[in-house]
Amino acid sequence: MEGGHEGRGFEIPIRSDVAEQLEWVPATLKVIRHVRPEYACDGCSTLVQASAPSRPIARGLAGPGLLAHVLVSKYQDHLPLYRQSAIYARSGIDLDRSTLADWVGGATKLLEPLVDALGRYVRAAAKLHADDTPVPVLSPGRGSTRQGRLWIYVRDDRPAGSADPPAVWMQYTPDRKGEHPRRHLQPFTGVLQADAYAGFERLYGEKIQEAAWLRACAPLLLRGACGTRLAGRRRSARADRYAGVDVGPRDRSKLERLCRSFCGPPVAMERLALTPSGQVRYAVETPCR
Repeated sequence: MEGGHEGRGFEIPIRSDVAEQLEWVPATLKVIRHVRPEYACDGCSTLVQASAPSRPIARGLAGPGLLAHVLVSKYQDHLPLYRQSAIYARSGIDLDRSTLADWVGGATKLLEPLVDALGRYVRAAAKLHADDTPVPVLSPGRGSTRQGRLWIYVRDDRPAGSADPPAVWMQYTPDRKGEHPRRHLQPFTGVLQADAYAGFERLYGEKIQEAAWLRACAPLLLRGACGTRLAGRRRSARADRYAGVDVGPRDRSKLERLCRSFCGPPVAMERLALTPSGQVRYAVETPCR
């Protein structure tokens, strides 16, 4: 026993000191070999062999765990495939970027049923949040990228007390044509919360209702804080299309908070002109500062 003891009695444990240390256990790659013996019947010469085990990707080398790791590293941890290739090379595994790209494509096909189920769940909601964002896409032969579009549809009504799990459904398109959200939301019926993009405007009707305060806020913030500065003051031509949208006291407070988050204090609410009954009359395009 460390420390030494010269007493003649028994050493009775009374307590233990515990010290913890955080350590890193490196991930390991392993090769799983499936050996399938082939047998021949000595009477009829028939050959018998067990079926080969299934693979996530036909004739592919990657197992399901490795495929999941590549996808999580690329999309969740933002680790490009060429960097992943270099990491595997340090472990003595030669995985070319083109091989990893093929795996990503194959895994995408495997996940399509889950993506379809997610889309059905999101569009079954009574209220949706929708938006789109540009994404650069490689354009081989041009030496540059072109701009694609990612459409985002969010189901999340927890602020209203709903116990339904939130979910996000995304769809990629090569351009921003209005036919895309129309196709995406074809089975949806309910309230759509979106910006003033014309592609969304064409959707509103009997099946889809618009969320008023956000659409009223669009002309309020129309290029005022981060877009083109207009000389002097004038009424926004686009804002005229929003005349008659109801803005109650609670919605007016939301408008003020949202404008403040975009522009910072002080915010001039003269940018939003209301009628005595609380409706949007027009919005003025003036910088916040």
